[in-house]
Amino acid sequence: DTLHSEPKVLFYPNTDTESLSNQKLYYHRLGTGQEEDVLCVEFPAQPKHMIGWVDLSECGRYLFVKPSQDCKYNLLYFYDLETNAKDGIKTKFDLVPIIETFEADIDFVTNIGQKCVFHTNKGAEKFKLVTIDMENPVESKWTDLVPETEDKLEWACGVAGSRLVTCYMQHVRNTLQLRDLASGEVTFSFPLEVGAITGFSGELKHKEMFYKFSNPITPGTMFHVDLSGPNPQSTVHIETKNEAVWI
Repeated sequence: DTLHSEPKVLFYPNTDTESLSNQKLYYHRLGTGQEEDVLCVEFPAQPKHMIGWVDLSECGRYLFVKPSQDCKYNLLYFYDLETNAKDGIKTKFDLVPIIETFEADIDFVTNIGQKCVFHTNKGAEKFKLVTIDMENPVESKWTDLVPETEDKLEWACGVAGSRLVTCYMQHVRNTLQLRDLASGEVTFSFPLEVGAITGFSGELKHKEMFYKFSNPITPGTMFHVDLSGPNPQSTVHIETKNEAVWI
């Protein structure tokens, strides 16, 4: 993941290929040799922890590390780059723990300042969105932004500065909503036929988004959504037409 303020840097995981263990996270500046890379994260006492790819907050301040093991559930740690790396990344990170036991899935969605939104099934079998204040991330201080419902919350994404997109599985179909990022309240429900959202692109810094919809009888249509006004405006961006074939 690149740092927003430094587009020519990245973090990458490196694994002992013989034992498939002792994965480490390194920091690399494009244009420099690999020998100059900085070791940022490792778990020597837990060699089976897989770090994978990290998440970076929308503002570039918070780096989230999500170790997993045995293909189920993940831990959650973070590092404040703005506070601890003002002069650059030169040493290993002193991570702040948020979740230290394998009991749930949790993934970063978006943030406004120090308030970060996560998608999790911790205490919610069908997933929910919670807000965690990075100044006090203890679980007792978490708040439900979008509580669990009878439908499974598959994913969410921050868009257009102050909005949030959520996608649910309702029986055999996806539903898509636009919400207020501060309150979690639905402001618009996209009119979808029975089918699935098979692609999505959107970011908090952009006032537009794209999604692809398909079902068993249509190969897929990509929609562009203009989010610059109070009401989203959807238009067909790319449509794949399927000629009828009779057998």
